[in-house]
Formats: sequence, structure tokens, C-alpha cells
Amino acid sequence: AAFDAAMTRLKQAFTTSTDKTRKQQAAGWRVLKSSEEATDGAITYLWLIDPVVKTSSYDPIAILKEASPADVQPVYDQLQSAIVSITRVGLKELLKMGGS
Repeated sequence: AAFDAAMTRLKQAFTTSTDKTRKQQAAGWRVLKSSEEATDGAITYLWLIDPVVKTSSYDPIAILKEASPADVQPVYDQLQSAIVSITRVGLKELLKMGGS
């Protein structure tokens, strides 16, 4: 629930931003959530970002700090307690099953 709330706050930051780059980032950023819990109760989230704005940071705390510096600490604390691990996975397309 804490991670969901933090991602909702992040979306609000993008929605209220007037920065063109942040709007581009938001357009390509999807947050996916597993429909089942792991045996230890953990839930897996995946950020799918396509296309990437190459020169921009996707650090959610930095983005939230830009939008509302006074409110970032509680969100940081929520994320700190909610995250078990972070793994960066670079993916590349292997095949398109329906075409060339």
C-alpha cells in the first residue's frame, strides 16, 4: 500500500508539472504490479519505460522533490520501509511473434 501511494504521488507530480521533459517521461512510464504475492508476502512492481528520455533522471524522489520539496520526506520514508530490493533489468527485443 505504501508503494502504491508513493507511485500515486509521483503521478500527481507529473500531472501538475509544467516541465516538458517531465511530461515526456510520464508519457512513456508505466508502473505494473504483480497480481499475486510471493510466499513471503512481497509484491513485485515493474517500471516499463518506453521510450526513455535519455538525458533525464527517473529517480522518483528527485522528481517528487522538484514538485513539492516540503512533502518529499514522508514519501521517502514510505518507500524506504516498503522496498525489499531494486533490480535494474535492461531488456531488448528478441522477436515479434506476429511479424518481421
